[in-house]
Amino acid sequence: MSKQKIKKPVEKKADTIKLTNGMIDGFQRNKSIRKLRKERLSIVQRQELYKLSRTIIDSTEAKALRDHLQDMEAERNKTENITPLLITDPEVQALFNLDSGLEVQKVRIPMKLLTTDFTTDDMLITDWIIDFE
Repeated sequence: MSKQKIKKPVEKKADTIKLTNGMIDGFQRNKSIRKLRKERLSIVQRQELYKLSRTIIDSTEAKALRDHLQDMEAERNKTENITPLLITDPEVQALFNLDSGLEVQKVRIPMKLLTTDFTTDDMLITDWIIDFE
């Protein structure tokens, strides 16, 4: 008998993403990501999702974004015409389009672990940061 080397399947790594300020803000406000956190995932996926959340939310880039938005709001409130700062304002759009400098790796989650509460719409909303397999 010949001895054949059996190659182990190479585990494909998830993509690395360079986040913009808008992606950081969107991650924090995304209802589908909050819904995903409530899913019954395996321990490994829960830990990866938790690490991703902590990496983004606790990053210095996210803190700088929050501080800058608060400064923009305070500056706007100094004027006599007090109007709320909206995401559609040009200065907010310009800030959100800037590269934050934060890089994260996508989380891989098998679709078989998801319940029907997490819909295909939720998958489409979160596929920029989550790889569903």
